[in-house]
Amino acid sequence: MVQPEPAAGRSDPGGCSRPVTAPLPIPRTTRSGAGRAASIAVHVGALGSLGFMFVAGRRTPTLLLVIFTFWVLAPWVGLALADKASKRWPAGSRAALHGLALLVTLVSLAIYGYVALGPPRQGAFWFVLIPPASCVLIAAVWIVAFVSGKRTEAAAS
Repeated sequence: MVQPEPAAGRSDPGGCSRPVTAPLPIPRTTRSGAGRAASIAVHVGALGSLGFMFVAGRRTPTLLLVIFTFWVLAPWVGLALADKASKRWPAGSRAALHGLALLVTLVSLAIYGYVALGPPRQGAFWFVLIPPASCVLIAAVWIVAFVSGKRTEAAAS
């Protein structure tokens, strides 16, 4: 059995015959500026959407608010999962996902903010419409990434 080389200048403090080895380096993953911006946008979008939903629904029954919480968070969970999966995607698909994250954040927060803070109105329509529309866009990016990934694999073969 081959034993690893001890780290330079280090000895075993317990007096055992086994040498102390240097710790293995932790690999660092680097993210592009767009990837970091998209990640921040997802977090800000989720928190902002919930905040606006609670402001707009301040007279809404609690059970309905709980249901709407999951409904409004669905696109943000989808974007976070897509971001995790995108590490294996082609660069163009990752860029599309990051752009979509920024677009969904800006549009959602603009509409939710107007509904929650603007003139009084029935705003539930927007809180019902925006999450599934966002999820359809996210699913489209997933499909495009899957197809372009298969094309890349086929071209590499």
